[in-house]
Amino acid sequence: MFSSSIRPHIIEAKQRLNVGYELLHQQHQAGAGGLEICRSMTRLWDETICANYRLAVEEIFPDEKSRDAFYGGSALVALGGFGRQDVAPFSDVDLMLLYIPGVVPKIEKVAGRLVQDGFDVGLKLSLATRTLREACTQAFADPTILTSFTETRLLLGSSSLVEKFHERFLRLVRRKTHWSMDIVEKSRKKEQDHFGESVYLLSPNIKSSRGGLREIHLVRWLGFMRYGETSLQRLRDIKALSKVDFRQLFQAREFLLRLRNELHFHAGRAVDTLDRTEQLRIAEQWKYPSGLELLPVQELMRDYFRHSTEARYSSFQFVNDVRGKFDRRTILDTLVGRRQDEHFVVTTRYVAVVPESKDFVKNDLEQVLRLMEISNRSKKWIEQSTWRSIRNAMLKQTQLKLNAAAKTYFMKMLVNPSRLANLLRRLHEMNVLEKIIPAFRHARWLLQFNQYHKYTVDEHTLIAVEMLADFQEDPSLVGKAYRQVERKDLLHLAAILHDLGKGYTGDHSEVGAELAEQTADRLGLSDAESETICFLVRHHLLMSTLAFRRDITDPQVIEKFAIEVGSIEMLRMLFTLTCADMAAVSPGSFNEWRRSLVTELYLRTDAFLGDGAQGNEFVERLSQARLSLVQRTPEKWKKWMAASVMKIAAGNFRELDSATMVDHLLQVAELSPGEVFVHVRPVKNPKALEVTIGKLQQRVSGVFYRLVGAFIRNGLEVLSGRIELLPNDRVWYSFLLHDRDFSGLALEGRCIEIDSTVREVLSQPTDDLTQPRRTWDAQKKADEFYSEQTRVIIDNETADHATVIDVFAYDKPGLLYTLAKKLYQLELDIRFAKIASHMDQVVDVFYIADSEGMKIFDSVKLEFIRTTLLDALKNLESS
Repeated sequence: MFSSSIRPHIIEAKQRLNVGYELLHQQHQAGAGGLEICRSMTRLWDETICANYRLAVEEIFPDEKSRDAFYGGSALVALGGFGRQDVAPFSDVDLMLLYIPGVVPKIEKVAGRLVQDGFDVGLKLSLATRTLREACTQAFADPTILTSFTETRLLLGSSSLVEKFHERFLRLVRRKTHWSMDIVEKSRKKEQDHFGESVYLLSPNIKSSRGGLREIHLVRWLGFMRYGETSLQRLRDIKALSKVDFRQLFQAREFLLRLRNELHFHAGRAVDTLDRTEQLRIAEQWKYPSGLELLPVQELMRDYFRHSTEARYSSFQFVNDVRGKFDRRTILDTLVGRRQDEHFVVTTRYVAVVPESKDFVKNDLEQVLRLMEISNRSKKWIEQSTWRSIRNAMLKQTQLKLNAAAKTYFMKMLVNPSRLANLLRRLHEMNVLEKIIPAFRHARWLLQFNQYHKYTVDEHTLIAVEMLADFQEDPSLVGKAYRQVERKDLLHLAAILHDLGKGYTGDHSEVGAELAEQTADRLGLSDAESETICFLVRHHLLMSTLAFRRDITDPQVIEKFAIEVGSIEMLRMLFTLTCADMAAVSPGSFNEWRRSLVTELYLRTDAFLGDGAQGNEFVERLSQARLSLVQRTPEKWKKWMAASVMKIAAGNFRELDSATMVDHLLQVAELSPGEVFVHVRPVKNPKALEVTIGKLQQRVSGVFYRLVGAFIRNGLEVLSGRIELLPNDRVWYSFLLHDRDFSGLALEGRCIEIDSTVREVLSQPTDDLTQPRRTWDAQKKADEFYSEQTRVIIDNETADHATVIDVFAYDKPGLLYTLAKKLYQLELDIRFAKIASHMDQVVDVFYIADSEGMKIFDSVKLEFIRTTLLDALKNLESS
């Protein structure tokens, strides 16, 4: 029922609008094109808004003369997306009511009535009333207003007034062309930073992410500022936009608009994020096929990435052309430019091909790679028109000859990190990288099925190379290790190859090693070089696995790893590759906590190998720190302290001063039965809380699961956890916690609250804990689909003193609590634990022993433990 306060014509307009929506939805479902639906939606809105506008004017100006005067001195103008007629079903409606001051009365009253009527019929109107002067002044104060004015369309009113506005606005833009383009590009860059710099996001915003509709809008906006044209067709006709770029932008717009319409229609509201749930749904609804290697959702997203990539590249070309940043050649460039061979010239700003050689170079892979090698070595960009001609020629090539010289230039290019990532992207952009390394073809636009990776496989790989290159200037230990690597070409090649085994059946590291061997053979590398690359690819997860899932204070772990690596050079390469791989997962993924763990493993192994000065220095510093603690300890506890500090992780010595560490450990040493030591403090990177607990006890499991339950109950997520068994039945717990529900409470007060909670749980043991809230919405189910299968792996080789259990699972509320409680119920004691909830996949690791403190060898009992844990996880999932 409609409210009686709503006027009859509004009720009728709302009904017509709803009927129109439903008809357009049906046409969309029947396969109508994206732009076709957008144009029809625009016409539907035009009719509704214009009808409401006329009625508002008639009511406010009853006599015909005053109405004519109002229409003659004002104009209702559509702006932005509404102006260019590519609105989605639930887009905002941007309008401007332009008027002549002193001639048009009651303008605000008309505007208010129009907005209210628009709201009543279900449209989200944004209406500004402006004079000509106000409009032009505001345009150059706000980039959003500036760009919206490039996309104007008269709905009702004075056409001459709109023409005057256009003339004045265009004249002002022409006076400030470079300034206008600057602020528009800066605004677009800011938007990209917010929604994601990469085209290859796994959950992109199809309007605002890089490669989205905004790329096409940017071409239109800058086209207006430079040429006075926004139409892609007109920009093509005046040769401001190439035929190839026009076609790619046109096709990308059609695909992206249809996708956006689907998101809006299905949600019943404005939604522009193509999240994983929607990817699965749309792939099924649009009947994408399931191939031998790719799932329907992967086929859909490959279409998306193809169009968004082309939109991004075409926009980039157009922006560079209109800005003229690369094509303006100066006398200085000519005078100081030096020839490289007979085909190339290096100027003060760029590398280019001499005019007489362009046709030859652009079609010859050897010469293209030679140009790129010069660009990389000279640290100069490739001149824009040179690059465009090469790109257009290479995109047409189906077969390219990879001769010995081309292979040599490619490997030379890999030596220098200065422009390497950019040049590899350009090779990938024009489909040449996959012709040099055929295995790269499969990785193009390939989704990663887990919840932590933010990028496709190819983008992740190229970002990993960027991260390696950034290490060149990194003052930390990883930067020093990178600079010491002798064969950076092999390291960079391994980075390109490290994840290319994804998307195939089997362990992607093993598949990747096979592809690496094939690539090495194709590039003519020696057996030793091939062995190096294959080792790095096969073991690119080894350091992160040990750092995050094993006790790296155990000499046995270090010894096995050192033997596996074999040399300092290989260790440096694996260390830097590991760090780059983690940093390329998503922004902020390689935080200080992860860096410190991997670095500690690197230093311990460096010291073990014997000739590693850095590792020896680390071990010496650690020994001195431990000795300092013992020296500060009263004689009564020196022996206990000497044994205890050998168990405490190295990170503790960096974070706390010696006096504080001694105080904490002595408090634990002096604990009586029933007493507990608790210390809570904030950690900056990652932003978290560290909780350290000491207790006198013989069994660990029961305490551990109760602590985890208490943390969850208080809105705390366990990022990592360690358990260390100290002499005299003392147990040292260390947790890193993320405070999900922290919202303004003083930090000091929050730490006190957690301290109190821990003491209460440990002093009054109970199983009556509030279970965490579980929300199994569509997005979580989609994330679950993208994650690897739940696994429980039992390892009896790593540690002499305990059986190691690795649990790989999709992250669920209560997961860690469920596992810890089940181990307690199985009468197993946790000797050491590492929790890694923000890795490639959730991995919880437990070093366990039986009730007698012995390692478990009985195969029947081990299988019972494994299946019991799996059953507990299945029950958690279904509950």
